[in-house]
Order: sequence, then C-alpha cells, then structure tokens
Amino acid sequence: MPTNSPLRQRSATDIVTATHHGTVSATDVTEAAIARMEEINPVLNAVVVSLAEEARAQAAALDSGVAPKGALHGVPV
Repeated sequence: MPTNSPLRQRSATDIVTATHHGTVSATDVTEAAIARMEEINPVLNAVVVSLAEEARAQAAALDSGVAPKGALHGVPV
C-alpha cells in the first residue's frame, strides 16, 4: 500500500466505524500503518522490534470474523 494512503489521515473513530461497516478492512489499515512505519522509522529510529507479521495475522483474524470486535476494531496500536 502506498505510504500516502488516505487511511493515514483518518481518525481512530473513523477507522472503527469503517471497519464495522465493512467499507475498509483491518488488513488495509494495518498495511497502511506498516508502510508508514517502514517509511519513517529509518529517520526516527522509534521501532526497535517490528511486529508487522503479527499485526498482519491479527488484522486477517479481525477481517475473517474469528477475532471479536472490540472498541478499537481495526485500529493498529
């Protein structure tokens, strides 16, 4: 996903609403967050251990309905 994804500009509330209504997937949001992390971390050096694969697996579980929907459903934290 491009790092200039419009998902980067959405609030957590907007993301939760969109994932609950199915207009965006947790996987799409997670991929946008990972792309942004990979883009800026070489400059910031803020991420010591990337859990990108775990985040992708969690997002897939949310999208498939295996994981229960919580208050921050689909929001990468």
